Amino acid sequence: MVRVLVTPAPRLRSQGRTIAVDTSDSHRRLQDSLRTLIHEAGGPANLITPRGYRHMGLTIVDAVFSLGARYDTVVVPLLMRYSKVVHSDFWDTKDLEDPPEHGAKELLETLVKIGTGKFEIFNRQKIRRRNRNHLDKVTVVEELAKKLIELKAGTTEDFRSRALTQTGFEYEVRSVPGVGVACYRYLCNLAQLQRLKPDTQVVAWANNALGSSHSPEVIAQLLENVAETLEKDLGISIRQVDHLIWRKQTGRQIGRN
Repeated sequence: MVRVLVTPAPRLRSQGRTIAVDTSDSHRRLQDSLRTLIHEAGGPANLITPRGYRHMGLTIVDAVFSLGARYDTVVVPLLMRYSKVVHSDFWDTKDLEDPPEHGAKELLETLVKIGTGKFEIFNRQKIRRRNRNHLDKVTVVEELAKKLIELKAGTTEDFRSRALTQTGFEYEVRSVPGVGVACYRYLCNLAQLQRLKPDTQVVAWANNALGSSHSPEVIAQLLENVAETLEKDLGISIRQVDHLIWRKQTGRQIGRN
């Protein structure tokens, strides 16, 4: 990912393309809206930090099945069903001193072991595409896991390292059909990297604040720039900003209290 300066540069770069955006005005609008939202949440100290996962296997499943799905009624039950299959409490690993690794390799092994039973766990959910060539999400999970193994990024530690240092890593991961900018950045976010995921909720909030429509890639870069400014001023993180907007848009409580 290419970092962009808010001023004086008037353009953003996205996957090699240059996109004209009035970044100074956009930065001001988004910063004002975020400061208002942070105040509504009870201030910086009251923001909720998302936990993420220690295991890349759950990160992959969550990132793919969250696309276009209701999190509480679809994704959470699905993750619970999968966790029961692997016979370990991966859902709440913070209570385990040394949980066994369940990365991309173990995810694939589990799917092979349960065979067609995977459809009972994951259902036959699809990623809807404009060309109507819809993709089974479980197939996307399998192909994404294979790609991360190929890239030597099958564990959370290795994924973080590659995402931060390897040139072209995002491009390679996003070459998997069904893995777009939102899915890739959500992988990073769940792996506890400071990345903002431009899903439909976050993009809708930002476009409303801006009073104009922009692509998910542009929104992600604009919001990350603003979040970095607020990190210096208020001590908050990109992941907290991402989670705050998502909670607001989905009608959840936005602060700890």
